[in-house]
Amino acid sequence: MVDPERYCDGISELDNFLSVLRGSFKSHSHLFPHGGPNQVQYMLNSLGSCSSYANPTQRNTKLEDPNVWGQKIPILNHPAMNYFDLLEEEIRKTYGDKDQEIHSAILGC
Repeated sequence: MVDPERYCDGISELDNFLSVLRGSFKSHSHLFPHGGPNQVQYMLNSLGSCSSYANPTQRNTKLEDPNVWGQKIPILNHPAMNYFDLLEEEIRKTYGDKDQEIHSAILGC
């Protein structure tokens, strides 16, 4: 199983992070039933913090640290706690590329 790099922020990082997670879930489906709470918990445990960036300029972000964001999901009893697809949707809303989302919606991708 391939563990993803801790997700700290950034659009390209987010795509890579989610891709690695999905690949690991697929190759280890016996450990991670499709879309279930185990996948959600694994993803939340893999979120990092912007303070871990070696380059100080990368630490300057207006977005909430992913690690802090991930800690709020269970506290809010968010429905995404039970479904990976919902959690992916939420993290993309927060950290994804808005232009990419609009472009995909227009093209129907």
